[in-house]
Order: sequence, then C-alpha cells, then structure tokens
Amino acid sequence: MKTKTTTSAGCFLVRRRDDKYQLLLIHKDWGSGNAGWVPPKGAIQLGESVEEAAIRETKEETGHKVAKIIKFLKVNHNEFQIEDQIIKKDIHWFLALAGDEKQEELRLTGHEKKTETDIRWFDLDLDIAVAELKFDDEKQICREVISFLEKDYEKRK
Repeated sequence: MKTKTTTSAGCFLVRRRDDKYQLLLIHKDWGSGNAGWVPPKGAIQLGESVEEAAIRETKEETGHKVAKIIKFLKVNHNEFQIEDQIIKKDIHWFLALAGDEKQEELRLTGHEKKTETDIRWFDLDLDIAVAELKFDDEKQICREVISFLEKDYEKRK
C-alpha cells in the first residue's frame, strides 16, 4: 500500500457578536454518509509559510478575511486511508480573528466544490460549536480555544 505525506494549515476563525464569540465552520460531505462541520484548512503552497497558508485557505474556503492571527494552536498528526493509499497529514492550526463582515467570493478547488456544502457561524461554547465539530481532535482544540479566549485573551485586550 502506498503512503502519501501532506502538510496543511487552517484557522479556528472567531468573531465577537453580542458579547459572545462565534466560530466559523464549513460543512463538508465526503460521500458515503461521511459528512460534518470542520474549520477551514488546506494545503501549503510552494514558498508559503504555514501561517500564510492558513490565512489564504480560510479566505478561499469561507470568503472571510483574517484580520489577525491571535496565536498558533498546535499541529495535529492524522493518519487515514483512502482507497489503496495511506495518508499521513500534519495540520498546523491557528486561532484567528475575523476581519470585516463582508463575505467575498469563494475560491474553491474542484474537490472543494464537490465537498463543501455550507458555511456557518456557531456560538463558541461547549454545547454548540464543540458539539457540531466532526473530528475529536478538532473538538479538543475548540475546547482549548474557548478556555484561552475566556481566561487569557479577554484579560489582555
């Protein structure tokens, strides 16, 4: 069986509404009943830093600009199988603050056009945003984001 190694970057993009943070998620449908909400992420292009890739991918997949990277969160190491190939993927995650409200045109690749079905802001709390996320590792990062925003970030502003 062949193995492919890839590196991606993405953002947990947040905004402030009515004294609450909200998290922007994308609904993806990969087929065969495999669907769910995920943060925007994608491949790093040649000559691009992981932070630049996270900002670009977020704008391309959601139409929303990143106003500011608040902090680097972590790298997730994932391994999964697609057909006869094992994929080893490192995803560099950042916490970012959304820019203005204007949503620009999406710039989706062919694969993204087939899988991306919706984009929505969710209240950033354990019962809503965390519950909606598809993958356990992203749920854990979301819990850490909530904790950071409540305890550390608000005090520094």
